[in-house]
Amino acid sequence: MSNELVPVSRTQKLQLKEASLAEVTSALSSIPVDEAPTDFPALPEPLTASKEVRDALGTLSKTFQSVTPESRRTLTTEERAAIGTEYEALQKSLKLLTAREEAIKEIVRTHQDVEAEEAGLAFPKDVLHNGNLVAKATPRDKSGHYILASKGNPQVTEIPGSSAKFSNQFSSGRVTENLKAIEEMYQAGEIDEAAYKAMTVVKRVPDADKIRAYVLKTGKVSILARIVKRGRDSSALYLRGLKKS
Repeated sequence: MSNELVPVSRTQKLQLKEASLAEVTSALSSIPVDEAPTDFPALPEPLTASKEVRDALGTLSKTFQSVTPESRRTLTTEERAAIGTEYEALQKSLKLLTAREEAIKEIVRTHQDVEAEEAGLAFPKDVLHNGNLVAKATPRDKSGHYILASKGNPQVTEIPGSSAKFSNQFSSGRVTENLKAIEEMYQAGEIDEAAYKAMTVVKRVPDADKIRAYVLKTGKVSILARIVKRGRDSSALYLRGLKKS
């Protein structure tokens, strides 16, 4: 950890008096970013669909949304059979479909990376010529893909024959605050006790043992009603095998 001291002017102290730690960091220094991978992610392995899943996909193509009531009513025997068949097929194929969706995203992201490299718009590492920096390595995301999009300008890959397109959209890294880092720095000897005490407070916090003792001593049970709550009973729908009689 750097112990460099940064002079803080009176004006800055007044402006940042009630600012968040992120705002203070931006004003006085720069917010560090986790180091991105230097390797590209591996291409996804081909998926294998069992006969059961293939059959389920075929069933879905015939039964998808075959039952869509337009009013609050019971289902007919035929409707229960149809929606049950559809649900069973969904359950069997959902995992594979989700995995394929993620695989497609990875494949398209790789296509965009290589396309940008071939167009001279992205570089896996700094480009030097005669010892001089010609182009900096293109920033990567946490997965190792290039960040080719910017705010309001997605990286687009058209789909021939379709009105849709793949749109790789930019999002800024979320700023977080880890106050436990102060404790960690103190334990590691990176800051002394005076600095630790200057950045921490001693405060009273409710304690279950003390609450119990107080209620038992005073009989003020109404306090417990503000503390102890039970959630509403609930039910959830699953697909289960019938019990054999």
